[in-house]
Parts: sequence; structure tokens; C-alpha cells
Amino acid sequence: MNSSYVIFFCDECDLLKETITHFSGFYPEVKVITFEDREKMMAHLEKHEPPRLVLVYVTGPDKEYISFLKAIRQSINSSLIPVLIYHTLPSEEEVGKLLKR
Repeated sequence: MNSSYVIFFCDECDLLKETITHFSGFYPEVKVITFEDREKMMAHLEKHEPPRLVLVYVTGPDKEYISFLKAIRQSINSSLIPVLIYHTLPSEEEVGKLLKR
């Protein structure tokens, strides 16, 4: 995978500032793009090459994000790109393994 960026989608990105900063320091070669707006993220995915990883961090109920996950999958049109939905943040080790794919 040649992409050099990951997407963090979060319904409350202010809660993740420290995590995103830490992630960027841990993987300086990987650009982090954040979105809080679903439509803006979907527009980005349609116009750019697929990212290496999409992390969706949500605090709302699971059911409302199932259709969102399906839309992301259809937009990037590849099952090779990990798209993960979390209610708690993944560990650095888990993210590192995904980036090595």
C-alpha cells in the first residue's frame, strides 16, 4: 500500500488531540487527517487515493455507524484497507500492526 496517510474520524475530535499528537510522533512518516463531519470525510475518500487505515472513534450507539461503515467500504472500494470502529481507543501496538499490513 503506497498511501502515506491515515484517517481519524471522531464525533468529538477534541477528546483525541493528545492521542492524535502521540500517534503522529510515533509514526512521523504517516500523515494524519481528522474529520468530524461524515460528508466531508466521504468527499475526501472519493477524491483521493485510499488511506492506509481508517479509525472511526465514536461515542454514540453502534447501530447508527453500521451504515456509515458500509458507506466507507463502498467509497474506498477495497477490502485491503482496515476500517475500524472504536468506542475506546486502540492500543499503539494494535495500530502499529495495522500500519504494517
